[in-house]
Amino acid sequence: MLVRRAAKVPGKNGIRRVERRLHRLDCRGDHGPEARDDLHGVARGEDERLAATAVVHGANNVLKASLLGRLAERKVVLRFGLPAVAAALVGAWVLGALSGFAPLTTYSLLGRTATVTPLKLVMALLMLFFAVLELHPRFEKLEFDRKYLPAGGLLSGFFGGLSGHQGALRSAFLAKVGISPEGFVGTNAVIGLLVDVTRL
Repeated sequence: MLVRRAAKVPGKNGIRRVERRLHRLDCRGDHGPEARDDLHGVARGEDERLAATAVVHGANNVLKASLLGRLAERKVVLRFGLPAVAAALVGAWVLGALSGFAPLTTYSLLGRTATVTPLKLVMALLMLFFAVLELHPRFEKLEFDRKYLPAGGLLSGFFGGLSGHQGALRSAFLAKVGISPEGFVGTNAVIGLLVDVTRL
């Protein structure tokens, strides 16, 4: 249904519409919040919680890739996806390294004591950065030439491996490479799955 609707909307508008639709489904799907809450109830540490989120997100990407993967553009998957996988390994290594550092400080707020660790601080800054980035009007118009696909894969893959923030950058690099809306959706799904598997 999503692909058929996208095909009716030419060019970048169709791509953006499908991407927003998939993102909403990803965030509000019946399995999403509940599954994350269940896993977070078991996972106590910071790294365990991040891993639990990666499992749920990865399972969602398995579904999307199984439904839309046949539409992926193989050349784009190779040029963008392989560097993304390599960079995701580095990002995951940095994540592991950060989780081993001692807490920076503690504070109390509303009767609760919280601990600030390097991992929490980096994650909070990345969440703030990507939230501001996606809300900025210029980001909606951000596009890159096909020759920058490997660099985009490295950038997207690194942040995907580190914190899971890969979708926004990936879409910016893939939106203007001359593939159909269907190909964009399929390519996005396959690359997202590759990075998520690498994170796990």
